[in-house]
Amino acid sequence: MKKDQPVVMEETHEKALRIIFNPEMFVQPLSLEKPVLRGSRCRECGRTYFPKRTICTDCRSDENMEEVPLSRYGQLYCYTVVYAAPEGFIPPYAFGLVVLPEGLRLFSIIQDCEPFDARLKIGMEVELDFGAIARNEAGQDVYNYVFKPSRRRE
Repeated sequence: MKKDQPVVMEETHEKALRIIFNPEMFVQPLSLEKPVLRGSRCRECGRTYFPKRTICTDCRSDENMEEVPLSRYGQLYCYTVVYAAPEGFIPPYAFGLVVLPEGLRLFSIIQDCEPFDARLKIGMEVELDFGAIARNEAGQDVYNYVFKPSRRRE
């Protein structure tokens, strides 16, 4: 897969599903099995951003931004369990704030963590993945980045 091609996920069943992620947010490195989030870092002041930006809002540099893949692992800073969800989302589900080693904080649905109180712990390591987060009006699954409890052994 070329660097700037969109990620395509397909399922084969009677409602054919094709979800295309925005290639500006995701990159498929050849050395990894799964896509990683695409961010940017200012070469002048070191600030990292997600999603990717062309101008640093800290030092206002517009010529020193470089694209960087973001870490796939982070720490769960806080979370809540959603029982009354917006249309298309199927409750209950966990929603949390994940801190990446780059210092970024990302809001994300946390999957594969039920029962919530037994599996989710503040400060635990979580891992980036992609999963169905909702259903659209046609009944198709809508995919986005999610985090899951890490299976990495240190």
